[in-house]
Order: sequence, then C-alpha cells, then structure tokens
Amino acid sequence: MDTKHLLVTGGTGFIGQVLINEALAKNIHCTVLTRDAKHAHTLLPANVTLVESLQDISASQPIEWVINLAGESLVNHRWNEQTKVKFIESRLKVTQALIDWIASRGSPPEALINSSAIGWYGDMGEEALHENSLYHDEFIHELCEKWEAVAKQAEAAGVGVCCMRTGLVLGHGGAMKSMLPAYKLGMGGSLGSGEQWWSWIHIQDLVRLYLFSAENKISGVVNGTAPHPVRQKHFAKILGKVLHRPSVIKTPSVVLKLVLGEFAEALLLHGQQVLPCVAQQKGFTFDYPELEQALQEVVSEPELKQAS
Repeated sequence: MDTKHLLVTGGTGFIGQVLINEALAKNIHCTVLTRDAKHAHTLLPANVTLVESLQDISASQPIEWVINLAGESLVNHRWNEQTKVKFIESRLKVTQALIDWIASRGSPPEALINSSAIGWYGDMGEEALHENSLYHDEFIHELCEKWEAVAKQAEAAGVGVCCMRTGLVLGHGGAMKSMLPAYKLGMGGSLGSGEQWWSWIHIQDLVRLYLFSAENKISGVVNGTAPHPVRQKHFAKILGKVLHRPSVIKTPSVVLKLVLGEFAEALLLHGQQVLPCVAQQKGFTFDYPELEQALQEVVSEPELKQAS
C-alpha cells in the first residue's frame, strides 16, 4: 500500500502527540499545522513536517487524510459568555480555514476526521445513545453542532467527513492529569449522586479509531467511546482500586456548581451513556474495552507511579 500523508491540527496536544506517534508507527507521513513550529519541534518527533500556515503546504504535495483536533480546552477556564465565545470561535476558525484550503486544492484529501464530543447529545439521562440518537439542547450541544456543521462543508469538495464524538479520554495527560492527584491522596469519590453515566475511552484506542476511520473511509458520526460506559461512582471506585486508595469522599453537586459553575453541571454532573455502535459495526476492536484494564494501564506509567 502506498504511504499515506496525514495533516493534523492540534498535533501538539495530549491526543495529537499520541496520534502522531501511532501514525508514524504505521509508516504514515505526518504534517502538523501549528502556531509555533519552534515549540512543536520540542514535542514531536523529528520526522514530522511542521507548518505554521496551510499555504506552506505545496499544492503538489498529496494529502490523503486530515485530522482536525484544534480547539480551546473546555477545562482550562471557568465558563462564562466570553469563554464560551472563545470555545466556539477557536474551533470554527481553524475548521473553516481547513475547508477553504481543501476547496483550493486541485486534488482534495480523501477524508477529514473532525474531532467532536459526546457533549453533542447533551443531558439525555438514562438513555443509551448511538450515533443516530437525539439530543438535549444546551451549550455543549450547540458548540459541537456548529463545529460539525463547518466540517461537513468539505463534502462539497468530494471529501468524506467523519465527526468523532469523543468521551472522557484516559491516558497520561488530559483529564486524568487533573484527576489523579486527588485520588492518590485518597480524596476521590462520587461527584454529586454518582449515578450519572461516564462514557470513556483509552487514548490508544481513540487514536487507533481515528486512523481506522480514515483507512476505512468511514463518514458520518462515530462515537469515540469504549463499549462499556460506567456510572461515575463506579469509575471512582475502580480508579481508587487500581491506585490502592480509598475513594469514598463525596462532593455534593452544590459545591461543584459553586466552584466550577456551568462546566461542572455540563461535564461532571450530567453524563451520557454513549455506545460505539458504528465503530463496532465496521469491525473496530478495542484494546481496552473494560475500565479497570484501561485505568490500570494509565496508572502503571512510571511517571504517574512515582507520585503515588
């Protein structure tokens, strides 16, 4: 098979770095769009091509796949009207630039895999959700819907567009980096009632699913979640177990809302039971289908064990 060329935005982030290493291991050539090539050079392997503008990519250089991960983190800021605008604009600006670049290419990519989130579904309570499920209208849905709508414009250029609705990503960074210290001190436990569903995925499965979707020309929505979502209190119990720490401290909903505002309600207290129906129908197999196995791998990382 001919070597594929992958363009990645957001390649220096938590998911992007793991994705690029996985792609390189599969002999896929990687170009990363970055705002700071000098800094990116310190984070990414030397054989990655770095560009600070899409116009730096030669028109004669074939790009078969694009994976768009760029966007302001939802967890680094307290949510208010100003930060909500930033969350939306940071995603739409980069994605629209990609659409315009794709339209200008004589030979457009085969596939655009666009990051999204299971927040698209909003708070749907106990309902088991698949790729064709309905949604509850709230800010996180609005953000994801606008992001996906811009990405879908690539279809006009004959590009297959896949929107990857990702759950809680378990790995050596991201949300786990913020979560682990409290659990290592024995201060983890239920958030609110603890009955809300948390849909998760190990980062190695997620990046494999991105590439699987490109390789198999999957278009439409794909839920980037493991096949066994759990209730938050069960997540806390299993994380405590693999860390050999108690996980019995409960944080009342009112405290979380007071400290974290709308972010707590949308992403911590309101969960979704999301199933990866399309991935499984297309034949994708998960290396980490069960939560305990996934968390065990995360906490076994030497740099994480050192602090325990």
